[in-house]
Amino acid sequence: MRNVVAHCAHRRDLVGEGVPHGQGLVEMACKFVPADANPSFRPYVGPARFTTLETDEARDAAKATGVGQVTQQLAKLDAHLVGRTHFVSNSNTLADATLAPM
Repeated sequence: MRNVVAHCAHRRDLVGEGVPHGQGLVEMACKFVPADANPSFRPYVGPARFTTLETDEARDAAKATGVGQVTQQLAKLDAHLVGRTHFVSNSNTLADATLAPM
């Protein structure tokens, strides 16, 4: 889908074209959300699925685990952006559009 958007917009730079390893970096960044970030939110959003105990304390502990996981994932993004404005190149790519809401 990302390639279709870039093609229709006549903007191959959106998928990292013209940057060394750019296309792979855009692809990796765009896969970060469903593969790494989204699962980290699950214990916070649905804590009952992450404990067999039906107590507020158990659900709060599951939520705290989720917060810790999300914090770790966001730290990865922050570390990548140290000294940079964009995720892949010196201009916006689809990686920026995908990861900026994080």
